[in-house]
Amino acid sequence: MIYEFPGQPGAKIQYKTRYENFIGGTWVPPVKGEYFDVVTPITGKIYTSAARSGAADIELALDAAHAAADKWGRTPAADRANAPPIAFLKGTLPLSGISKDAASPII
Repeated sequence: MIYEFPGQPGAKIQYKTRYENFIGGTWVPPVKGEYFDVVTPITGKIYTSAARSGAADIELALDAAHAAADKWGRTPAADRANAPPIAFLKGTLPLSGISKDAASPII
């Protein structure tokens, strides 16, 4: 069976035109507002853009991680091991047919 390329009409996968940083449970634009093109090696064409993160973005992510560390650390290991991928739960990755209960990373 031949499928349409992602992002094309009729394709099983659709990409957002731009991806931000996922920090503290929300999508956050990069501090400097810079993005880079993401090119598919199949066609050599741009299919989306992604946040070009810098030191300030890393600091925001670290602050969020430190704020969540205590609660996450008290979460039972079995619950952490079975936590579904955050991006899929937020509906930001177009993965039709994959259960929200999937335990393996998809990013």
